[in-house]
Amino acid sequence: MTAQAIQASEASTMREIAQDPWLMTALGLGMLLTGFFFFAHACCFGADAAMLKSLSVICSSAG
Repeated sequence: MTAQAIQASEASTMREIAQDPWLMTALGLGMLLTGFFFFAHACCFGADAAMLKSLSVICSSAG
């Protein structure tokens, strides 16, 4: 396959993923539960406020 064909295939796959409401719900719920787990157990692995602030900046710019 050429590079253009691969890029077209990836683009169509991403469109299909974005159009599937169940998959988007599962991805959103997974991110929410992962975030809750991280914040609920932050003290267990030594997270401090500066680390949490930097992660929130990274996550807000990614979405």
